Amino acid sequence: MVSPSGRNTECLDFLRQPGLQRMWQLVRKKYESYGRVAGTIRLSGLREEERQALEGLFATNMLGRSDFRFRLAELERALQETRFQVSIKDCLCLLYGDEWMTRQEQREIEQRTWERFCRWALQFGGKEELKIWIEQLSAGLGGGYRVFLECYRDYCEKGDSPDWAIALGALQQLPARNERLPVFAARTTGDPHGLDRSTLAGRIFYWGMLALQSQYRLRSEPDVQESGRTSVQEDGFKETRSTVEADPTSDNTLESISQSEVIRAQYALSGIVLDDISSIVWVAGWGEYAKDPVALPLLAVERLDQAALPSVSEVFVVENPSIFGALLDRGLQTGSPLPFPLLCTSGQPSLAALRLLDKITDGQSRIYYSGDFDVKGLVMAIGLSQRYGSRFIPWRLDAETYRSAVRSHFPPFSEAEIQVLERMQVPWDDRLLEVMRESGKKVFQEQILDLLLKVWEERMG
Repeated sequence: MVSPSGRNTECLDFLRQPGLQRMWQLVRKKYESYGRVAGTIRLSGLREEERQALEGLFATNMLGRSDFRFRLAELERALQETRFQVSIKDCLCLLYGDEWMTRQEQREIEQRTWERFCRWALQFGGKEELKIWIEQLSAGLGGGYRVFLECYRDYCEKGDSPDWAIALGALQQLPARNERLPVFAARTTGDPHGLDRSTLAGRIFYWGMLALQSQYRLRSEPDVQESGRTSVQEDGFKETRSTVEADPTSDNTLESISQSEVIRAQYALSGIVLDDISSIVWVAGWGEYAKDPVALPLLAVERLDQAALPSVSEVFVVENPSIFGALLDRGLQTGSPLPFPLLCTSGQPSLAALRLLDKITDGQSRIYYSGDFDVKGLVMAIGLSQRYGSRFIPWRLDAETYRSAVRSHFPPFSEAEIQVLERMQVPWDDRLLEVMRESGKKVFQEQILDLLLKVWEERMG
């Protein structure tokens, strides 16, 4: 390479002349791709300044030419014959600095960085089960590989990953008895929310907890949920096709209903109690709550003795509190207790609502459900239908009701919502989705209240 002197400046001036800029951009890509002097470059649509610069460099007549093709080996010889006597690699280093390197060199550096990170991560393992888990992650396998990659990115930027150290430290201190997650997190991390699943440390803790339980299952399948390293074109790592259980920390609307129960049980196996106060359900017309409505938290629902609960043949469930209140008002006007339970989910059914439905119904109980005629309302209804099967009965949630209620001034579906409706399947009414798509309007429970009240009064006798 040219020596670090005034000749470097002269050489750079020569290389940076406007007529060679486009050529060097293509040469850089080609050289990075091959890692050596190989391949052919084609320049088309040549400008006059490019013709002059190429003619001087290659010592060839460019008069009237609109394109020029050359092999990198020819460029290498031409550069050696200049007064600077440089190579293509010398020129690329001068033009783009010492950070310029071939893809192979990039891969080698990334591989060494990955290995340093994996050794660093392993030192926090402590328990043998965690060390095995970390070794699997280091090989691009195992549950939680995505969060491991997040820690790797932190390590590349900062030289460490504080979230990894925090989570692994907490995993060494799992309680021998039941302890609520915020209390445990405050004791082990100094922050009551330090192990929430919305944080990186919380996600690491979750997957490490499963590793300690030996519950995560690794299997080779083409349908990847937690995949291994990304492709070599992306970051220099060879893609690994591996699969574990789908990440239950996600909040997909349909899946989150049952996943929250699975997650709660997984934490409980490690002595960790998740929030059972914030999840509530409104209920009236049942047992000691026959007259006045009450909001039951999950904690109270789980403590109900199912064997001692009064049996019910039917339950009415509504999505919106305003409808719950209107039905309750109409029922109380009779002066008699409601003859059947009335529940309100207040939107997406909470775990408290689902567990209460599980407890107060049996295989013969009917669950009447009414919700909004929009994407979220249908998703909730479909989820309940899947959970309770033939016991689920849609309550004025059909094409006939929709058609009778919809008006031109009602809020429209967005294009994205229409696309979701096109992919949906409603098991109880084949016409409903077609009618909703044709109309393009949303209908809410408040707009069919009179129809709901009519059924409600009939059922009350």
